[in-house]
Amino acid sequence: MPAVGEEWDFIMLVLRTLAERGPINQTQLAQLTGSNKNKIGRYVEALAARGLVEKRLDPGPPRQTIVDLTSRGRCVVSCLE
Repeated sequence: MPAVGEEWDFIMLVLRTLAERGPINQTQLAQLTGSNKNKIGRYVEALAARGLVEKRLDPGPPRQTIVDLTSRGRCVVSCLE
């Protein structure tokens, strides 16, 4: 299990990446954060449950999950920067 500081650093990396590059699909988000699809999927689910990101299905082929910051997520990023 990662240390609390490491987890917080990764959460902020995900949020900052979405602020700069979003909306993007989960595969791209994993690549940009140096992670893998399973790990990024867990974090996206946790952040979505807290209202910081939103997910939607991209209707085009191949169907992918698109992730973007919510207004609450943007506020967190700007407040912490």
